Amino acid sequence: MDIADEIILLVDDTKFSMSAPVLLCSFDSVNALVTNVAPPENVVEALNKARAGLHISDDC
Repeated sequence: MDIADEIILLVDDTKFSMSAPVLLCSFDSVNALVTNVAPPENVVEALNKARAGLHISDDC
């Protein structure tokens, strides 16, 4: 990820309510999030603060 031009997360709606024992990166490192439904407000706020894009696709 250190040499990536962009970091894009692909996350389906089941992942928003889960936690993991590993932190891959903070939202500050993410350029965009692609998902199949609107994420919870706290995720939207974190993306906005990080100036990351949000893309919701019904084709997921």
